[in-house]
Amino acid sequence: MFKTVGGALGTALGGPVGGVIGTIGGGLLERAFGGSSSDTQATQQPQEQEVEQLPWDDAYQRAQQALDPGFQRTMDQTLSNIDHQSMQRGFFGQLPAAALRRSTAGDLSMQHQANLAQYATGLQQQDFQRQSALADRALRAQDMDAQRSGQMWQGIGQAVGTAAPYAIDYFSEHGWPWQS
Repeated sequence: MFKTVGGALGTALGGPVGGVIGTIGGGLLERAFGGSSSDTQATQQPQEQEVEQLPWDDAYQRAQQALDPGFQRTMDQTLSNIDHQSMQRGFFGQLPAAALRRSTAGDLSMQHQANLAQYATGLQQQDFQRQSALADRALRAQDMDAQRSGQMWQGIGQAVGTAAPYAIDYFSEHGWPWQS
């Protein structure tokens, strides 16, 4: 790549002067910046990374691991309280107490399922936001690298553009290396 830049500079200047300056400039650039590995990085366009969402099954399983132990404790304690109150009122084992027990267990179970779904959805959203932030950070880093690289090449172009007329004047007065 550097030799190509030097060759382009030489072609722009034209004639044997351009060829010498192009060869020298390309060689200096290649030695100074180490060849083509940085060139390919400098010309790459930043690419957006696709963000994957935490699968629902994984999120739901995590929600169950977090909420199930507390749910089971709450269910056992609530049903035990219903049994205790039924015994105190004299309804233990009778139809009104059994219906209240089933109804309460069903309500708690439905609430637990809603809590699991809400918790799993929250986990998915958190994971998505975390991965989005990481992808954004990586994209910004790529943009900054490309910007720094562009600034470096702009500086090199300005330096070569500034030095070329002086080199031509010098070699015109003192003779060209191939003429000696």
